[in-house]
Amino acid sequence: MNPSQPDTAARPDPGGNKAGTAAPGGKDRPGMLSAAVTGVCALALVLLFLWHYLTRGIVFAWYEYAWAALYLTLFIVVGARFVPVWLKAWSGKSVSLPRREKAGFREYGLVALAVLAAHAAVWLFAFIHTRLTGDTFSGPFSYLYASDSPHYLDIAENWYVNDGPRGQVVRLVFLPLYPLIVRAVSFLTGDTYSAAIGVSVICSCGAGCMLYRTALDSMGRKAARRAVKYFCLFPGFFFYGCALSESLFLLLGLCCVFFSARRRWLPAAVYAGFAAFTRSPGVLFAAPLLFELIGAAAQADRAERRRLTRTGVLCTLITLSGFAAYLYVNYRVSGSWFRFLDYQKENWFQSPGWFFDTPRYQLDYFVRYIRDKSVPNAFGLWGANLLSLLSALLLMAFTARTQRPSHTAYFLVYFVFTTGVTWLLSGPRYMLACFPLVLALALLSRRRAADAALTALCIIFSALLFLAYLSNGVPVY
Repeated sequence: MNPSQPDTAARPDPGGNKAGTAAPGGKDRPGMLSAAVTGVCALALVLLFLWHYLTRGIVFAWYEYAWAALYLTLFIVVGARFVPVWLKAWSGKSVSLPRREKAGFREYGLVALAVLAAHAAVWLFAFIHTRLTGDTFSGPFSYLYASDSPHYLDIAENWYVNDGPRGQVVRLVFLPLYPLIVRAVSFLTGDTYSAAIGVSVICSCGAGCMLYRTALDSMGRKAARRAVKYFCLFPGFFFYGCALSESLFLLLGLCCVFFSARRRWLPAAVYAGFAAFTRSPGVLFAAPLLFELIGAAAQADRAERRRLTRTGVLCTLITLSGFAAYLYVNYRVSGSWFRFLDYQKENWFQSPGWFFDTPRYQLDYFVRYIRDKSVPNAFGLWGANLLSLLSALLLMAFTARTQRPSHTAYFLVYFVFTTGVTWLLSGPRYMLACFPLVLALALLSRRRAADAALTALCIIFSALLFLAYLSNGVPVY
């Protein structure tokens, strides 16, 4: 990328050669390899799709199959656009170090202020909504203590329990780092609620700064500023200010991504380990870390490769240790290392599933709720989920070739992991914490007209989702 053009994303050549140049022998070998890898992966997914539905013994409506096929097709498109830049990054011919543009405390301070201003706008929106609707019982800021917030606050106050009310026992499914930090901060604030809100807001400011730094290194200053804007306007931003772990998770994950790109492997692994102790998808930050490490190894000599191999094993163990510590908490509390899986299945009907089947059953519920004239639930829950997943795939389909390859690699594993469940209720929250989507918006908004259109869409959908969240009887999780 040319430093004199900071707002222009370089489009990698899928073949790894100069445009119009074939490899020796008259054949574009990198292009052939890319096509072969893409074809094999796509065929495997299509066969898996057919096997899943042909062997279930259940016949669904035609539009459910069509919707599932659409999501699978978009996922394959993202993968097909990712494979060429993936192979090039691991070819040993592509220099993947970040640009290292300078950013001072003033810039980071402005980013933090922008995030705080976004939180203030959310608070004002909630206050006005309360005044207009006359909902004086719950108060304008009751949304901060909603969704999974009571679970986290109870863990911060009472830790995990193996007996007592069912609602407390099943809280073992929520990971410990966020409640531990809240408990520590509560000694300063005097109560866990204000400590939780403070931790979430501060971490969201930190996440905004790290997102700015990440975008600055890979896309330039103008795009980095747009990334901060879309971070603040992204549908579901209000979750970052609630007593939830999303902002801490994103901050830790972006720190991992930042240090991975700069080839500081051990700090990256430590942050990934903490992210894995915050939310179960945190283990997936091993993907961008190892992606960057393998790319570095491809450019190194034999001795350096051996050292990087050992480093990669150590980094993987450090990342997994965060989740292993959570499993140990399960064992100490309940006597079973994987008790949380039982509680997820019994209490939230959550089991592993195929990511392409998720939009199918969500569309089925959407149609059922419409037929039952439960329109708020249809759109507030299932409609929001369907739209968030579809938008995520579309954003990445357009930007998979222009994003840093390790970022797209993270999106692919994150999307499969978080959406491949049998009862997905929190699609917007899951996509909120997927940082490549914000970077995709920054990339797609280089032109003024596109920036205006995307900004307007984000504002509209953010307002609608927040209104649904504030409304009684609309299940937004």
